[in-house]
Amino acid sequence: CFRCLDCRRPRPLCHTCLLAAHQDTPFHRPEQWNGAYFVPIKLSALGLVITLGHDGGRCPDPSPPSDVLVYHVNGYHTVRVTLCTCTTTHSEPLPAWKQFLRADWLPATTTRPSTAFTYDVLDLFHNLTHQSKINAYDFYHTLHRRTSNDGSHRHPQFAHVVRLWRHIQQLKWAGRGHDPLGVEATLPGSLSVACPACPVPGKNLSVGWELSPPEKMWLYTLYLMMDANFRCRCKDRGLDDVHIAPGWSYYVEQEKYHVHVANACDREEVGIVPCMSALDMKLTLTQNNTCSAEHNAIIKANMRKEGYIASGIGAVLCARHAFFRPNGVGDLHLGEKDVRVALSICNWSNEHSRFPYMDFLVVSTLLRSLTFMLVLSYDIACQYCKNFDRRLREDFTPEMPPYAVPEYCNEPLISRDAVTIRTVCACDML
Repeated sequence: CFRCLDCRRPRPLCHTCLLAAHQDTPFHRPEQWNGAYFVPIKLSALGLVITLGHDGGRCPDPSPPSDVLVYHVNGYHTVRVTLCTCTTTHSEPLPAWKQFLRADWLPATTTRPSTAFTYDVLDLFHNLTHQSKINAYDFYHTLHRRTSNDGSHRHPQFAHVVRLWRHIQQLKWAGRGHDPLGVEATLPGSLSVACPACPVPGKNLSVGWELSPPEKMWLYTLYLMMDANFRCRCKDRGLDDVHIAPGWSYYVEQEKYHVHVANACDREEVGIVPCMSALDMKLTLTQNNTCSAEHNAIIKANMRKEGYIASGIGAVLCARHAFFRPNGVGDLHLGEKDVRVALSICNWSNEHSRFPYMDFLVVSTLLRSLTFMLVLSYDIACQYCKNFDRRLREDFTPEMPPYAVPEYCNEPLISRDAVTIRTVCACDML
């Protein structure tokens, strides 16, 4: 005698009826009566075999059955699976990982997959991370304990699959699967969600907006805010990370970012030497700081963080609606090993940038935007605006599209909290 905990009507069933009722629901949790009470039992142990391919129908040439560990919203399940090995004169059998995807299972590997996660459980975790801020470790172990406190732990595989899932979802939302040139033709920043209210000529501005009187031009001004978070650091664990979407979303493309920082980082202007201690660096930065507010950010902007591959995060956001800008986020690496190596192999010039990280983020997020007026808000704007125009003109490599600033706006307006550019601040659209 059997019963199922997940069926709408958990009435007692015989062995044959139980298998017949669960051909399309392999993730239900049956129980068997042992004469005194019900005990959990797996559907695969009762003989249920799931055939992939043919939309769930019978395959004329199936592979030998094998066990696959599948994680669903109600726990993990050992599913007995046979793959379709049918061939035609023009094609080979469909790879196992593709058959898994067509069954709405995301495998942990494309080579002989034996672990998979359903789309439902990945979508559940994705929504929970946004709403409850749960991390992958807690979610996985909660899911694991829904089945048993024992068994095989696949947390590394889950973290890997979640990363792939989010990447695939971004490509799907951006419609990249319909591009004849393929996913590789994805443009920088095109996977991000741009602010729908920020003024963009030809998109959300009425015809003739440029003829508005001067007192109305603030309506068409792009307000951006920029800041750095020095508490969001990443330790150096010796991992060789792989970028699966380099520069396609909010983060800038790392290789160009590092090259720019290596070429533009201004140790001479700030007075920093590689062997300088933290105390001497703080004194030097304080002496060169002309800000009356004595912001700690001016000092922290150049402090070294040994043992970290990222000493913080810099970002450019829409100041009105707090949307992260496309290609407006990047790690801060000052003092880290990879940047010091890059500095040693790049040719230095006498004109370096004191703010190479934030300069690159600002220019990167404006590469494909056209704005009539631009306002940059920064808590250390009084220091950042120094040589601002010179840095935009001289500190970027020829490979980058030029940043256009008219000659009659060589000096931006300076205030305590913002740097304002009153004219067209745009980049080459090509």
